[in-house]
Amino acid sequence: MSSSDRVLRVAHVYEHDARKFEDLLNQLLERIVSEGGVVGDIKYASDPATEQERRGGFGALVIYERRVES
Repeated sequence: MSSSDRVLRVAHVYEHDARKFEDLLNQLLERIVSEGGVVGDIKYASDPATEQERRGGFGALVIYERRVES
């Protein structure tokens, strides 16, 4: 592998509170970019509160590329 090789990665963020979720997602995106990664896609979903699970939540899968050092 050369130092310019890249691999795909997936990171997951989940939080019950919308503001905390947004903060966590922004922190993750900042980390990916600061480490030289490139965000490819973000898949987002929200879980509504139910009788069994009184707290809903927000989740995201972030698909990104990062460099692999040889």
